[in-house]
Amino acid sequence: MSGLRAAVSFLTRLPVARDDDGDREPAAAARWFPVVGALVGLAVAGAYAAAIQVLPAAVAAAAAVGLGVLLTGALHEDGLADTMDAVAGSFTRDEALQILRDPRHGTFGVTAIVLSLVIRIAAVASLGAIGALAALPAAHALSRAGVVVVLTVLPAATEHGMGAAYARRVGGVDALVAMAWA
Repeated sequence: MSGLRAAVSFLTRLPVARDDDGDREPAAAARWFPVVGALVGLAVAGAYAAAIQVLPAAVAAAAAVGLGVLLTGALHEDGLADTMDAVAGSFTRDEALQILRDPRHGTFGVTAIVLSLVIRIAAVASLGAIGALAALPAAHALSRAGVVVVLTVLPAATEHGMGAAYARRVGGVDALVAMAWA
């Protein structure tokens, strides 16, 4: 269960006690990413299903997507912004890595966040309550499983940092377990 606690601690802002599992913690946590994703998706879907009963679909979707951003501490939005700033704002690998080290978001990153939120709100608003309860936990679980697969398939951009720490410790078995959960 320490892996689950580590995954909840990493992927959300929920205050959970973590066991110090040393070098295995990233791999143990990664296996649980889809489960945590499904729970976040269920919370978002539940909020939408409740809100759509009294609010217009777009407003209910915006509130539900906002809840998801709050639950995750905007972790995914931050990563998207960093990636888009580096990819769209650089011409060389060295420039991209320099941009990735900068904690500020640039125009490409902010634009990517805005577009991501607009698309997610529109997508959720197109669902009914039952559709959201079915689709959102699955989408959140599959997206977190995809992260684990990418960690095992692609090399880390650098030898340092959080991505590199996970990539060094997460293997094929962890990806298979994550996909099985998803």
